[in-house]
Amino acid sequence: TNDIGQQVGDILHNDLEYENLMMLQTKGRAGQVLSGGFGPGKSQIGIRTSKKVKQIGCQNFKNLIEDDQLIVQDFDTISEMTSFVAKGTSYQAESGYYDDLTMTLVLFSWVALQPYFKEMNDVDIRQRLYDEKLRIMEDDMLPFGYTDDGVSVEDKYVDNDGTVWSVVDP
Repeated sequence: TNDIGQQVGDILHNDLEYENLMMLQTKGRAGQVLSGGFGPGKSQIGIRTSKKVKQIGCQNFKNLIEDDQLIVQDFDTISEMTSFVAKGTSYQAESGYYDDLTMTLVLFSWVALQPYFKEMNDVDIRQRLYDEKLRIMEDDMLPFGYTDDGVSVEDKYVDNDGTVWSVVDP
């Protein structure tokens, strides 16, 4: 809702009565929080792209891309991502390029971390990423507790008393 975005959101909501808009509440030090638009506090339509929102969104966007949780197949979006660079403590397109498509994915990455989004979709992306990393680590580990005494199973015999007999070559 930075700049003209607030007017667009108001037109969508008030004039066109479009229902599928995101509502946010400002919660002091917690900053913006995605909500259903109900409850205490002032609700607003849309996300105000603050430094904190952009920072969290960029970090989660990077994680989603690196962990193959978000796969981008659109040429124009990929092209914009190549010119999306760090500038001071923020990220933006290099001079002469655009970042509209990339910023949409950054904002989605921020929304994906919000508790309301997780409850609404019953999807916890961060938990899925953690579980996937844990599974990969477990798959890479060596098995524990396997020993080989050099005697094959055919060379052993257990009688009714539980005594183990082994075949010994003379």
